[in-house]
This record gives sequence, C-alpha cells and structure tokens, in this order.
Amino acid sequence: MTPGRADPASATLILAGDVGSTNDDAMAHLRATGASVWVAAERQLAGRGRRGRPWVSERGNLYASFAFAPTWSNEAFGILPLAAAVALADAIAKLGITATLKWPNDVLVTGLKVSGILIESEWAGTERRVVVGYGVNVAHHPETMPATHLKAHRPDLSVDIVRSALIGEAAATFNALGHGDGVATIRARWLDRAAGIGGPIDVRLDDETRSGVFEGLDETGRLMLRRPDNRLERISAGDVFLKAAL
Repeated sequence: MTPGRADPASATLILAGDVGSTNDDAMAHLRATGASVWVAAERQLAGRGRRGRPWVSERGNLYASFAFAPTWSNEAFGILPLAAAVALADAIAKLGITATLKWPNDVLVTGLKVSGILIESEWAGTERRVVVGYGVNVAHHPETMPATHLKAHRPDLSVDIVRSALIGEAAATFNALGHGDGVATIRARWLDRAAGIGGPIDVRLDDETRSGVFEGLDETGRLMLRRPDNRLERISAGDVFLKAAL
C-alpha cells in the first residue's frame, strides 16, 4: 500500500455467510497477511456498535468491514470517523437517496438513522492497523429506534449494489484523507452534509448531558457547542440528539 494512502477499491473482497464479526475477521486477515481487505457477511452473530453496544445483524442488510494500515498523520486518523460517514453518505447519494450526517458519524435519511459505523485500531510495533466496520440498513431496520432502511426509499436496491457504491466512495474518501490537505477536505465535506448546524442539540456524555447550539466543527473535527452562558465548548466524544428549534 502506498504510504499515506488507503485504497479500498483494490483491496481483496471476502464474501461470507454467517460470521461472528466482520471487524474481527477483517482485522485477523490484516494481521495474517499484511494486506488490506474488505470482509462482507450475510449475517453477524456477534455484531457490536460503539461503546460495546449490541448491533442486530440479521440477513438482508449490509455488514462490511475494511481493514488497512496506512501511514497517515495523527490528525488524519483523528478525523477518520467523519471520513467513514462521508463515504457512506456519498454512496447513498449516488444511489439517488439524500443523506445527511449527525456528529460524529451517524448517517441519516429523512432524519432517521440508516447505519452504524464502528472503527477499531491496534498497534503492531510502529504500524497502526485500523478496521472500519459498516452496518447499513438495506432491507429492514430496528423498530425500537428512530431508524429507516434504504429499500423504503428505493425498492430496487440490493446489498450488492449498496456494497459496490460504498467501496467506490470509501476509496475516494480515504485516499483524499491521506493527502496533505485531507483533514480540511474531509471536514468541509462533512459540514456540507451536516444536520442541525445552528440549531439546539443535547450532547450525552458518559456522566452528563450538555445542551447548547451546534456551531460546527473545529479544525480537528471536534464538535463546537455554544453553551447557554455563551461559552464555546469543544467536545471529542458523545451522543448527539437534535432538537427542534424553539
């Protein structure tokens, strides 16, 4: 792999039936071979979301993970969650469905969540290995949360069509991130699709919820929250809830 670049378009694609976790399988392949890889499965038996939350992974949806080891800057790695969401939103848009983004990497269609993205990494000496896992609601979605699925908006879609679009857009987006101006480029592309800028939001942290106005992203991709006392707070991690403007 070219230093500073990641090319999901030329990576090996492994298609599987039932797996425990596509993230685990993709990372295991990268450890064993040193080669970047996509692992896609019909179903995950041990899927997980951010912060260890369970992720329902029944047949009909897309489960795919890309494992790679690019030599990016720390700043580029820091903004990878935004890049991963941009790639998926652009792929969905290429399929004729409008997608927006909620910080840090929720992809929304008609304001409803359509995917989950889980990024995990490890060090092997001086090499950083990363896996980006996607779960995309293609044929169905959980009824217990505000979500949707892509076939509700374009009935002729299939998992294969969505996966092909995602791999293409991930190639363009991750390669852009590896360039010198990649962080600024990805930040701008994320903001172009952002939902809720200028409006009120709640940000749920581990032990509290903070409210304010969503003012955008700082140069490193942190959320900028204008608090009621006019302080500008930069937040690195949390769950965002959009609120209707008063």
